[in-house]
Amino acid sequence: MGTPSKSDTTFHERQSLMLCGVHCLNNLFCNEPAERPHAMPLFSKASLDSIAADKHRASREIGIAGFWNQHRSALGLGNYDVVVLECAVTAQGCQWQWMDARQGAHTIDLSDHTLVGLVVNLPTTHLFGIYKSSHWYAIRQCGGAMLNLDSHLTMPEVLPSHAAVHTHLQAVLDVGGHVFIVSRQ
Repeated sequence: MGTPSKSDTTFHERQSLMLCGVHCLNNLFCNEPAERPHAMPLFSKASLDSIAADKHRASREIGIAGFWNQHRSALGLGNYDVVVLECAVTAQGCQWQWMDARQGAHTIDLSDHTLVGLVVNLPTTHLFGIYKSSHWYAIRQCGGAMLNLDSHLTMPEVLPSHAAVHTHLQAVLDVGGHVFIVSRQ
């Protein structure tokens, strides 16, 4: 598992293997001081593997899945798909909303009091462009500032204004990435 770090009171779990989905969810939810005062990781590889297995089993029962589990890496290293993260978020009593890229990032209401944070899925390439995957990370408000809690960063990155957040998200959308809005129901 990645190593959690504290920057002031901000929980920031760092990248380990292909577990960016796990780190994204922990970085999203472990900064809720009222709900998780000691900021211990909420999700693990085992918990997301369990969701992926449940989803694969359900897909096989209705005949829409083959032998391989399409919800995680075939090697069992993580690399979870959107279905797994959405299930994990809704299990926490939150709403998962796909951001319509055609509308532009500036339409996201960052002042919404029900906003827990944003989940970003950024396309990536490895091995000189041969292997394509994606990287999950969270952006959320902590202590009055919006923070990029990407597990690849050595520490959280402050996004100093709503305009800076919108610019960051638009850059993600412009390269074919996705943004998901996580809100309390």
